Amino acid sequence: MKIKYIGLGLVLALNFTSVAADPPANASSVQAHLEFEGYDISMNSSRMKATHSTELNFFIKKYRGGMLVTSFFGGNDYSKSNRNGFLKAINQLNAKAAAGRYYIDSDGDLAIEAFYPGTYNKKSFANFLETFELERTHLTEMGDEITNYLD
Repeated sequence: MKIKYIGLGLVLALNFTSVAADPPANASSVQAHLEFEGYDISMNSSRMKATHSTELNFFIKKYRGGMLVTSFFGGNDYSKSNRNGFLKAINQLNAKAAAGRYYIDSDGDLAIEAFYPGTYNKKSFANFLETFELERTHLTEMGDEITNYLD
């Protein structure tokens, strides 16, 4: 019985350390790449924030030997009162997803996440970013089917 609790404690500790992540490895190279693509970058001790006038805004943090890219869209009151409809729309987005996964986070917001494995490589990161930016297209194609649920 003690071994079971020790194992559970170890799993929780490992999960906690991945949540409290740092900015990505080679952050200066990632920042330069994103700035070249037209993103404005800010960084703190836990993550990098990338904002763009026409593409998805997102956060990047170091995660499991690579980078986790996350975009958030606030869920509105309708999304909370019509959760089944919101989930149906998110399932439709997941069916079309090229690089990301869509889910409702603990605050009831829509989150889009994509994982970039390994360290920064200019060509690989460019391909990853191009594919991740397709998620904006999927949101646009859904129209009111998704925007009705978002702030």
